[in-house]
Amino acid sequence: MTTPPRPPPQTGENNLTEQQIAYQRDLENFLKYQQDEIAGMKIQLNQLGTKSRAPTPTYAPQPQNGKELAINKPKAFDGDRSKFKQFMQSMDLYLTVNKHVYQNDDQKTAFVLSYMTEKEAAAWKEQFINQYTHGNYLALPSWIHFKMILKDTFEPKDRHGDALHKLRQMKQGNKTAEEHVTSFKLLLHEAGLVTAPEHDKIECFSETLSDALALRILNSENPPDTIQGWYDTTIKFDNN
Repeated sequence: MTTPPRPPPQTGENNLTEQQIAYQRDLENFLKYQQDEIAGMKIQLNQLGTKSRAPTPTYAPQPQNGKELAINKPKAFDGDRSKFKQFMQSMDLYLTVNKHVYQNDDQKTAFVLSYMTEKEAAAWKEQFINQYTHGNYLALPSWIHFKMILKDTFEPKDRHGDALHKLRQMKQGNKTAEEHVTSFKLLLHEAGLVTAPEHDKIECFSETLSDALALRILNSENPPDTIQGWYDTTIKFDNN
């Protein structure tokens, strides 16, 4: 369970310091988080009362001697906003399977900061640590608040617009058809166009292909009329 934020050192002054204001905000976020957890537990208890207990998983990775589980560690983050979502997903996954090692908010926050070692991310980390250092005392914000700060700082402000722009500029280049289709699907999802009309998705995808390949598909014996058909035909022709 997430631990509550630690109060900042007392200054003896009547007016609230920035650190004390940040602490109040952290505490409010923590209380809201706890309320959400309690509400979720109540729902689970109600479900247990009406449904049979779920079977125990046949396998789950178990920690050995308090050591970290051997999975790929996240890659360092340099501040590239297009890679922020992937960075945080890797962090959440790693911290989840190693929660027996990183048990409190400070440990989780410090672990993430240790991977912000390049370019803009490194400069931001230095400024962040300075902001939360008072004398010889480093009072990090709660894990929830820290993730909110990161998201506000590094998440693209117009993620859909950025993805749409990348779709318009996208070309297969030297990628295999499988790699290209996977990249296109991801950007289509990011741009919010998964439910767009088939004709629009096909037109968008065909423009990412070379002219020769697009014409070959259009002039084939049974040209596809769905986006999935275009994916399959592109891979088929690319492999032949």
